[in-house]
Amino acid sequence: MHGATISEPLANEHVQELLFDNVEDRNFSNISILNLQNNQEIEDLVRKMLNWVNSENTLDLMPVIKDQKDSLYIGIDLNKHQQNIKKLENSNYFGSEFIHTYDQIILAIDKKLKENSFESGSWHVGYYPPFTMSGGGNPWCNCQDVPYNSPVPWNLVEVEHISNNNYIWKWGGIENYSSYWNEFRYNFKVKKIGSTWKIVSLEGFDLAKIK
Repeated sequence: MHGATISEPLANEHVQELLFDNVEDRNFSNISILNLQNNQEIEDLVRKMLNWVNSENTLDLMPVIKDQKDSLYIGIDLNKHQQNIKKLENSNYFGSEFIHTYDQIILAIDKKLKENSFESGSWHVGYYPPFTMSGGGNPWCNCQDVPYNSPVPWNLVEVEHISNNNYIWKWGGIENYSSYWNEFRYNFKVKKIGSTWKIVSLEGFDLAKIK
């Protein structure tokens, strides 16, 4: 006795459903692999960038000029600033958007130093600046310290995708550390130029805070 047979139209419909499901699964798998690859590339970019900006080969972030009494900062060394712009460009870590933001921040600081027009007053040599470009601390990480010195913490930071080109990085290897370190998040944005990811925005560099 032969088993039950499926009519040809139903059989074709069943095959089409299976094919469609397989295409959906395959597309989802491809997207997942691509997202994983992107995250890995961006994480590698951020780790390299953080190592570079915290090395001896990095730029002098704010090349300020002192007055003749070594009492106040009165401006920015614009020649050194242009050298910094070249260093950022040559690093291959940053898009033109971030470099433009950095340029505008430094020029705004220069203007306010020359006019002595910061809301909090003059910038005295040896003291913190009268503005909080990054909310305090190192603007590259919004931090004044790192959770540990060995291994190098920049090599272990972890990246998470938030939405579109928005990401955060956080400290890695801190499972047994306090909530202060575990809750830390730093926002940034990236852009793919050709086949290379570039950083186009960093949370610690905010022109609106220069006032």
